[in-house]
Amino acid sequence: MILASTISMAQTAPAVEAPRTEVAVQVKPDTLTDIDAIALEKANIRLVRFGIYYHPHFDTEGPTAREWDRYDRIFQILGRHHIKVLMTAFVPPALLEEQIKDVTNKEDAPSVDKALVRRTLEHDLDSLVMNVLKRYGPSIAAIELWNEPDNKRFWNASQLGPYPEAMSGICAVAKKWPIQHLYGYGYMFLPGGDTVTTPLYQEMEKHGAMSCLEGVSGHFYREKAEQITDEAAFAREFTGKPILITELGASSLSSTRTELQQADLITRMILSAVIARVPMISIYEWKDTPDAIPEREKHFGVLNSDSRPKPIYVALSTFQDIYLKSHYKNGFCHADYCYLELNSASNIYIFVWSREDIDLPLDTVIQSEEIETKLVRSLGDYYTSSAKEITITRSPLLVKISPPQPVIPPAKTQKLR
Repeated sequence: MILASTISMAQTAPAVEAPRTEVAVQVKPDTLTDIDAIALEKANIRLVRFGIYYHPHFDTEGPTAREWDRYDRIFQILGRHHIKVLMTAFVPPALLEEQIKDVTNKEDAPSVDKALVRRTLEHDLDSLVMNVLKRYGPSIAAIELWNEPDNKRFWNASQLGPYPEAMSGICAVAKKWPIQHLYGYGYMFLPGGDTVTTPLYQEMEKHGAMSCLEGVSGHFYREKAEQITDEAAFAREFTGKPILITELGASSLSSTRTELQQADLITRMILSAVIARVPMISIYEWKDTPDAIPEREKHFGVLNSDSRPKPIYVALSTFQDIYLKSHYKNGFCHADYCYLELNSASNIYIFVWSREDIDLPLDTVIQSEEIETKLVRSLGDYYTSSAKEITITRSPLLVKISPPQPVIPPAKTQKLR
């Protein structure tokens, strides 16, 4: 397999206008600090995702409710650093069940009052969104409705009835929300595949709960990052809407993978999402959560719980530094390897890696006097290599090519007589 032919093809193909992939990170309102916000800035991350949960005090006590305090704190930190928010609007199912019981005055109703559930849920989401926009409006870049309705943790169908029926009137309510970008519903998987998400999505569409959404959001946790390219394309065709991946990530629990392997896997996810032209991805999560359950959930962070960077932070910073000053030129995943080319005003940046756990020797990457290469996992500066053969591995390799500058002949001078 010779990469030179691939390079040649990439250079002669016409430029493709592709939407830029916004890279966000999920944060927790109670643990984010100004030091974290500075680290986000240094990594060129300008968007974060977190959930805001409805509370009845938002209605009974208005802007003075103490439940606003934790959100005021994080919005103040983010505001100081000009970082916007993708808000996930959520009503805790246990709270919703309590509200229903309070209205019916029955601890164990013989059947679910679906109309009551729908009205209560519409009221709660409407109150939450309108109050949040009134309080934090300029900081809200977009709203995502719910999180994993196909997960029993986040929707108890036995107590609340089918989720699509409960959300059947939400688009009529959402028409009055002064927000430009509305997404949903943070599905466990991207719709269209053979998962629990696909039939739920179809029911949501049937009940009119998708009609007001600009895009469909889902989650991606896989060992093979390159599946993003196929699954995102299929989901886009299946739904007819843009596909956002509002959670992707990997744990660095030592029994699962090392921190370097975490960096490799998440980096491949990011690069694959750019190849797939996903408009937005959000990495789960910013910092390790030491009190999370089970054990693997404690180690998903880009940083340790004390805000010390892991290798993925450096890889993410490296990518963002290049990506934000470049434009997409070409990208694809073949059976054995993936390739992404970004062009800036002065350089060509090529990311390439093998799809499986094998090394692929690729001869003569490009005819050039000097090739600057850097393994994402090496965490060092670029180094200059005159090698005529580079071995592509599972760890993404970054090749930086500086085209020779044209030689400008000196200006002719006229003799003075």
